[in-house]
Amino acid sequence: MEIVYSWIARHLGDLPPVEQVARDLERLGYEVVAVDPAEPGLDAVTLAAVTERRPHPARPDLAVLTLDVGRGTPATVVTGAANGRPGERVWWAPPGTRLPDGRTLETRPVAGVASEGMALAASELGLRAGPGDLWIWTGPEPAGSRWPDVMGRDWRLTLELTANLAQFAQSAFGLAGDLAALYGRPRPALAHREVLPVAGQVRLDVPDRCPVYALWEAEVGPGELPWLRQRQLLGSGFRLISPVVDATNYVLMDIGQPLHAFDADTVALPVVVRLARPGERLELLDGRMIDLDPEDLVIADREKVLALAGIMGGRGSGVGPSTRRILVESAHFTAPGIYRTARRLGILSDAALRFSRGTDPARPAAGLALMEQLLREAGALVKAGPAWVAGTAPPPRTVPWRPDRLRIWLGVDWSDERMAADLRRLGFVVQDGRVAVPSDRPDVGGEQDLAEEIMRLEGTDAIPARLPPAAAPAAREPAEARADRVREVMVAAGYTEVLTRALIAPGVAPRFGWPEAVHRLLNPLREEESVLRPRLLPGVLAAARYNHERQVERVAFFEVGKAFGGTPEAPAEWLELAAVLTLEPAAGLFGGDHPVVYDLKGTFETLAERLGWAVRSEAGPLPPYLHPGRALALYEGDRLLGHLGELHPDVAEAWHLPRTGVLWLELPAAWDRREPARRPSRFPAVRRDLSLAVPDGVAYREMAAVITEAAGPLLEALWPFDEYFGGGGRSVAVALVFRAADRTLTDAEVDAAVARVVASLARRGVERR
Repeated sequence: MEIVYSWIARHLGDLPPVEQVARDLERLGYEVVAVDPAEPGLDAVTLAAVTERRPHPARPDLAVLTLDVGRGTPATVVTGAANGRPGERVWWAPPGTRLPDGRTLETRPVAGVASEGMALAASELGLRAGPGDLWIWTGPEPAGSRWPDVMGRDWRLTLELTANLAQFAQSAFGLAGDLAALYGRPRPALAHREVLPVAGQVRLDVPDRCPVYALWEAEVGPGELPWLRQRQLLGSGFRLISPVVDATNYVLMDIGQPLHAFDADTVALPVVVRLARPGERLELLDGRMIDLDPEDLVIADREKVLALAGIMGGRGSGVGPSTRRILVESAHFTAPGIYRTARRLGILSDAALRFSRGTDPARPAAGLALMEQLLREAGALVKAGPAWVAGTAPPPRTVPWRPDRLRIWLGVDWSDERMAADLRRLGFVVQDGRVAVPSDRPDVGGEQDLAEEIMRLEGTDAIPARLPPAAAPAAREPAEARADRVREVMVAAGYTEVLTRALIAPGVAPRFGWPEAVHRLLNPLREEESVLRPRLLPGVLAAARYNHERQVERVAFFEVGKAFGGTPEAPAEWLELAAVLTLEPAAGLFGGDHPVVYDLKGTFETLAERLGWAVRSEAGPLPPYLHPGRALALYEGDRLLGHLGELHPDVAEAWHLPRTGVLWLELPAAWDRREPARRPSRFPAVRRDLSLAVPDGVAYREMAAVITEAAGPLLEALWPFDEYFGGGGRSVAVALVFRAADRTLTDAEVDAAVARVVASLARRGVERR
């Protein structure tokens, strides 16, 4: 959401500096992404007095103006405008100015005459000023005055709104109401236009889908909104189109009430709010022809469908440059029906987004009042006709007022009156054991929401750092306890835990060689989050990509969470570990081609050792997303649990990642335990090295198992330290370390253990050299 500082101030009067307002909005729960000048590049635009106008020596359709720009030395510009006479004042953009349309001005010759910058029309500043060429300024300011000094400097605040804040605060009025509560000022109020309950002009057939519908008739002509209103619209991301359209956009952003204007000459009254009939079609304002569903809510007259209610108007009844009579709609549509239709048709208009989240059922009359005021200010209102309304706003919703519960949830000892006062400042009414919720707060549905509102106003710093009283926690499930231990080990290994969404896009899993997700949401918010993830890895890769795109060269992320599978009739879920490790540009500790599989294998072995988990890594079948030769399969017994290794280069490129290693591992509900590591001994160890002639086809893993069994409990460690291929075949050198926990071993004890090892190996064809 983008909104300019002056627009919020319209409802509150004097505001603190914009930097303080940004901090206060963050305290109230808003994420302030940026605070930028609303009109970047216009600081140098200057008010200039025309002192001379003469014909261009080579072009009769042009004129050369001499301008007093307040700097002593006049400026010369070439213009094709018919106005700009001596004594008039115009806006001048010097060389170097960047205009709103992206052009950067410079001194350039026009048919042989150097033109320094440009004398401006209002449209070149992004504004609408009615007929005329150059913008002739009639205010009292002297030549040399800069644009910000005359028009006022404004700032654009870019906000990210959570779902609950977007339901009531996506307007200047909503933000001003929150700030008024924080500053202890009276809440801003809205003017309401008188509406007549005339059933003959407006009829509601489905009041459960549209509780309130108002319609205002007016005659309009040419005109333009005042400069301040135009600049507020431009600074908040709107385009200027016409007085009627600009006024409806202004109402939307000012008080959050969507409006729609019909060309009254195309409407055969009465206007009816009803469900679509079988076979009806509608051409929308964007030119798309749609087939209407019987569940779609429409606005119709006695002959035809006029609009898709709360979403978009029809082309046949839209206003145009020649429109002189309008009918302005201001309504409250219930959110679920609008959301379903907008989702089915893929239409994300401003109105659809607002109505899908929920609007204030008490605001339609205020929307019409502001619309009338704006058209009067624009000089475009020829005649204001009557306004009609059908339906009534529902009564206020209430939730229980139980302060003790709020104190427990917040962990505070605040008095009842203090918390009630906070809620009253936000527009709630606390009375007789109930709290009446303001009509513009569809996000508040229970007592927990009241606790959140109090915390927003008080600020998290006001809540003491202590745990609130709570019942004894239930015993942790063994699988969850093991998952917590996995998290601890991964953090100790240097990884950062991330939490990703359980919903992903269809088609992601097959790209990794996994089956497609089987659990799909019936009404997803968007297609990219419409199925439950069958694996965790894609989400962690997406987190790594997000950071890499923001110049974070090396990431080590992991997540422990649930994956989902089975069938729609018999769903299943289980815990997984997914980890991602990217290599720095200078790959490896010593440079060169450092396989990331070594790092991940070390992480996996640390995990197995710390958890006492009898798992192993070895060469095995690999999925297509891994680099062949740089990956390992992970087993518990004969069961394949996952993989680790480097992403295939094609996959890494598709995800816009550098060389990246991944670890994916299913965490079973119960796992095999390995023998715990022996306790440290204060007695010395004895090492014996064996050089072994090994026949082809005998793997080191087999030899290690034989040696471990034959050596017995005195064997503390075993590892290979040399391998040789020569004329005599293959030789492997291994080190055996023996130690006892309660005594110093004798040579005879060690020799006996070695003899057992040699004899057992010989039975398998492995001879001592």
